[in-house]
This record gives sequence, C-alpha cells and structure tokens, in this order.
Amino acid sequence: MVKIKWCSGIFIVSVLICILTGCEQKNERIKVPEDALTKLFTVSDYSLAHVNERSEYENALENTYEAYFTPDAFSNFVADRVAARYVTLAEKEEVFISVNDVELTKTQEENNHISYDFKVDLVLNNTKTGKEIFKSQTGQLTVTTEEEKAKISRLYIAPDNLYQ
Repeated sequence: MVKIKWCSGIFIVSVLICILTGCEQKNERIKVPEDALTKLFTVSDYSLAHVNERSEYENALENTYEAYFTPDAFSNFVADRVAARYVTLAEKEEVFISVNDVELTKTQEENNHISYDFKVDLVLNNTKTGKEIFKSQTGQLTVTTEEEKAKISRLYIAPDNLYQ
C-alpha cells in the first residue's frame, strides 16, 4: 500500500512539473515542423502538379497544410508553390518520395519564436524500376507560438539537390 502511494506521488509531481515548465508546448514546437515537413516532402501521387489556378491550388493545400502555418507564412507557402515543386519534380523523374527521417537543430530561441535548421532524409522510389535513391533536403524554419498553438511562421528550403 505504501509503495502504491509512493508511485502515485511521484507520478503527480512529474505531471505538475511538466505542466508548470511547459513540456507539452515544447514537444508541440517540435511535432508541428516534423509533421509539416513529412507531409510536404511525401509525394505519393502527382495531381497537385496539374493545378494551375492560384485559388484552386490554395484550396488544395488548405486541408493539408494550413493548420501548420501562421496566416502570413501560409500565404507565402502558397505563393511560392513549394508543395507543387516536389510533386512536379517527382512526376518528371517518375518517382514517389517518402520521408525516412526529419532532424531539427535549434539555432535560436527568443520569446515565442524558435528557429531551427532542418534536414529531411528522403527515399525516392522509381515507379517503373522500383530502384530506391536516398537524398536529403535542408532548410530553416521558425516556429511561433500563437494562442498556445505552435505554427510555422517562416520556411526556407535550400535550393533543390534532389535530381542532380
């Protein structure tokens, strides 16, 4: 009986410490960019490459990506056609792309902004031969906490080296 009380006490103290220090928020600040980058670099069909009108393109991205970005960052994401870039390249090379790993390295933190360098390890699977090629894509992003939710406020992806 004493052992159960002792274990319960340790658990309650651990939960309180995590709540008071914001453990959950820090985890979300890592989960948001990891999830967004995984979705961005995963290409399993080529339909987005054939959407030309901006409003149609934006509508296609809203359900998948808007939740990860601040409004301004999402507008830039749409305007730069970042998501279509990888779909178009994948279609041209006849590959599907999957994410093997996402590495985030914190470079700066101030107030409610955390900047990261990132590296995404990709697997390019040729749709005709089945041959797999392993490549990496790098960049930087900033995660901002607004209304207790972490969102990407800046995204920079280094020039493509996937098909060189």
